[in-house]
Amino acid sequence: MPLFGSSNTYDRPFFPPLRIMVRLVALTFLPLTFVAAVFFSFLLLHDLSEAPDIAFMEHYHHGAPVEVYDREDELICVINPGQNRKVVALNEISNEMKQAVLAVEDRQFFEHRGVSIMGVTRAILANVKAGRPVQGGSTITQQLVKILFFEGEKRTIVRKVSEAILATMIEARYTKEQILKTYLNEIYFGNGAYGVEQAARVYFGKSAARLNVGESAFLAGLIKSPSYYGDPLHRQEALQRQQQVLRLMNENGYISDDQHAYAMVSPLVIYTTPIVVKELPFTKYPYFISYLLDVLRTNDPGAGTESAARRGLRIYTTLDQEAQKSAENYLASGIARAPQGITEGALVSLSVFDGSIRALVGGAGDYWQNQWNCATNPHTAGSAFKPFVYLAAFRKGVLDPASIVEDTKLAVPQIGGETYCPKNFDGKFLGKITVREALTQSRNVCSVRVYRQVGSDIVLETARLAGIKTPLDPNLSLALGSSSVTPLEMASAYGTLARGGMSIEPWAVRRVETLDGRVLRTYEPVQCRALEPEPVFLLNSILEDVVKKGTGTAARLTKHAVAGKTGTADNSTDLWFVGFTPEVVTAVWAGSKDHSAIKSKRVTGGTVAARIFHDFMESYYKKHPGPVGHILSKEAASKPAAPAEKPEGKEETSPTPVIALRKPEPRAVHPPRARRQKARKRPTDAQLRYAEYLRYYSRRTSSPRNGVIMRAQKGVTDYRWWR
Repeated sequence: MPLFGSSNTYDRPFFPPLRIMVRLVALTFLPLTFVAAVFFSFLLLHDLSEAPDIAFMEHYHHGAPVEVYDREDELICVINPGQNRKVVALNEISNEMKQAVLAVEDRQFFEHRGVSIMGVTRAILANVKAGRPVQGGSTITQQLVKILFFEGEKRTIVRKVSEAILATMIEARYTKEQILKTYLNEIYFGNGAYGVEQAARVYFGKSAARLNVGESAFLAGLIKSPSYYGDPLHRQEALQRQQQVLRLMNENGYISDDQHAYAMVSPLVIYTTPIVVKELPFTKYPYFISYLLDVLRTNDPGAGTESAARRGLRIYTTLDQEAQKSAENYLASGIARAPQGITEGALVSLSVFDGSIRALVGGAGDYWQNQWNCATNPHTAGSAFKPFVYLAAFRKGVLDPASIVEDTKLAVPQIGGETYCPKNFDGKFLGKITVREALTQSRNVCSVRVYRQVGSDIVLETARLAGIKTPLDPNLSLALGSSSVTPLEMASAYGTLARGGMSIEPWAVRRVETLDGRVLRTYEPVQCRALEPEPVFLLNSILEDVVKKGTGTAARLTKHAVAGKTGTADNSTDLWFVGFTPEVVTAVWAGSKDHSAIKSKRVTGGTVAARIFHDFMESYYKKHPGPVGHILSKEAASKPAAPAEKPEGKEETSPTPVIALRKPEPRAVHPPRARRQKARKRPTDAQLRYAEYLRYYSRRTSSPRNGVIMRAQKGVTDYRWWR
């Protein structure tokens, strides 16, 4: 008897039947295959979702421009992205050039439908034979998809399949001629030349229509590796590549044997120094546009990716073109008529309501001669900083506008044995005066006394909460504005005062999207309670007096209330006026390019910057008629709001918010209850008025989900900003 059973056991096969094995394999691998297929499909769909719709080609702008729009969605300008390119029709390109490209890049171009099976097979065999990637199987249509729709040099199976799908869709929608024309105008040829027309001019100094066989073969050979073959150091390799292209043209029947032989021995005259046509990236509102690009590059890198740049961008801004034109004109004319030595200036104007930038000018001369943006770079603040010293005292509760401060000689011992002795601008002392008089007349000694009384910590905190982000030195001279701040920051900080202590970061961009309509980012202002309303109201009432009867009388407007402050740094190197109406806050700075001293006591912020402010604001209100309100201050609480002015030829619209709000009617007094109740303190006029203002403001301002602080301190801009 067999040890392991009957003898029939040895007649059966040792392994299970084949069908059982097939079932085991199926049960094991089919689920894995299904999971892999699902995962691959997910990756493929994600990759395709990153590409724009193919209809993008119909409104595609060669060179991927950046379109900039104003606050009314009107086009301001189209920014040249810095590429040397000229688009030409297909009949403006020589037949030899088209044949050379087809021979070397896609010989079955007019036969396939986006993907060439023969080309892929040939590439695989060539690569296997060489043991490394030496040939690609992408068609011209696939290459065009890669240029227009995808970012970077990604080489994955998913990306290749995505390119093939889109190439097939493009072939079904557009003609071969349209595809070839777009390809020849988009492909890079090295040396900064995009498109065949620019390449012909850069390398041979002629148009694409005049290229001969040899020249066409040379340019077609560059496409494989334009940065390498286009480099003059690799000219010999480029010529060898040209000979390969000529051979392919002969093999495919584009040129005869005689033409091939002649082209092989014909010398090429190649420009050793490529011709570069210089064009300004933009000419309209250059300081604002440069600031805008800095904001996007610094604070929103996603909008500056190469993929987005290829598709082009639409940037919707907060710019008011009428205000910007006036700002440029009046700043330039104001600096031109200023005393000798004042050669430069800046002007920033913001909306009081939402903090949006309506105008920004960073210089009085030609931007392309001097790209330093004075509006976003710091200058010594001078007396324009004093309001924050007094506001700190009001916040601390140690002073009010009626308090007395001494305008007498002051000597403060310093470490090291030195004594700090501040002086007034006129060299005089007025004795005991009120805080209101001290700030209205900008008395230096009084400001130092107040600074010493409240301490540096609360002064620095007050300035920071208002909107000044530049670091400030906590020394006694800070009371006189010895630290530097930017005009944009000063406009922001005074805007906080104009809103009764509500802070909003300045912002210039409403929305960024690609040319195919894909929204990359939207921006909304973020408001927050930064300062207590009552101290701000007290300060604003004094700032009104500065314009009515103080150092800023040159800034008075005909029909509109103005509050503000002048500023003059030592030796008149920096001149300021920062002021606001109920609708607009504007900061004006003037100075010299080399920061040289101005030897004249008549050169002050009140005589230069305040006049520029006046001219700009008068022009602004001529073109922007609206309600005439009151500055948000304690005195204004009892004043009635003025009626809105109806612009001529326009229908009535919802009014712009007027800061002057009527005082609510007092509640009826009810008899006291039988039981004793704790007496409530009656709110002040300022508190009542602020409560009504806040209710109105909250109705008009949406609550954003996220906020963006947008500020650029860089002076010179690299305009290929997405690279």
